[in-house]
Amino acid sequence: MNERHNWYRTLERILYTQMFLEKHNIEYTMMIYKADVLQHKNLSNSENALYKQIDWAKFKFYKDKLGMWEFAHEQYPEEFAEESDQHPLPLTHYHWVKDIMFESDIKPPEGEYRKLTQWKISNLRKKY
Repeated sequence: MNERHNWYRTLERILYTQMFLEKHNIEYTMMIYKADVLQHKNLSNSENALYKQIDWAKFKFYKDKLGMWEFAHEQYPEEFAEESDQHPLPLTHYHWVKDIMFESDIKPPEGEYRKLTQWKISNLRKKY
């Protein structure tokens, strides 16, 4: 299987998921983790047919077509467990939900926010 086939299958899965959710009247928002899972240009005819059926208004992107991975690397580059683990830590997840998904200005209680900012120090030292 090649990358082009993966993009096609991703478009299929997005469309089928949206069809299921809409059929069952389930409200939803979609997002991506990393921009390279989707192609938005230079699509084949069959990819383009799928692409046009997807409701892209249901997606929350970072800077047009980017995902949480790009958000994390730009906004919170120190919030990763280690070089080999490129998954963002809780502070980045919090800000993704607050700033991107809900576009909220609401501030959490200071003590709760401090737990997020200190999570890396508190939890990763215990592992190593």
